[in-house]
Amino acid sequence: MDSLFKSYEDDMKKSLNTLDTLLNTIKSCTDNQSKQEPIKKAEILIKSIDEDMESLSMEANNLNKSISTYRERLMNAKTSLKQIKGSLDYQNNMNHLMEGGSSGSKAMSNDLNTRERMDRIQKTMESGNRMIKQSISQVQENIQLTGNINMELAAQGERLKSFDKRFDDIDGQLQQADKTMKKMEKRWFV
Repeated sequence: MDSLFKSYEDDMKKSLNTLDTLLNTIKSCTDNQSKQEPIKKAEILIKSIDEDMESLSMEANNLNKSISTYRERLMNAKTSLKQIKGSLDYQNNMNHLMEGGSSGSKAMSNDLNTRERMDRIQKTMESGNRMIKQSISQVQENIQLTGNINMELAAQGERLKSFDKRFDDIDGQLQQADKTMKKMEKRWFV
């Protein structure tokens, strides 16, 4: 059973390292277009890691082991990816907004030009609102994860206390057995 956990744990480490590498690749890209493919790969990998996390969690619970560091790394990666995507959306919207303000046909009326700018501004504001909602959602997920980690740590603390009591009982029984053995030894050799 321990070998199955170890196998899941090794796979999780590899997947999280690959995800970190992808995020660093995305951050190092200067062109927004070149970020699209690594973002898609990161999203697919995150879904896979989420599924693997369930298997690892089940094995960890059976063996009374903690996987909170892996959960935390995954949450941090999700947060980074959401920030990257939000920044990318914002940059795209700002580029569209700037293009609308600097270009335009002379045949268009001022009203049409103004309406297009207002539509772009509206889209930018909606994108900003979406990013804020995503951030709020991420904060709520982090709060929930922190609560789960605290509960897991408390449960592990209780388990450790239980083990400590069991070891004290075993120690007491061993001492009693030692005394009994010494008494028996005295009776045999007297």
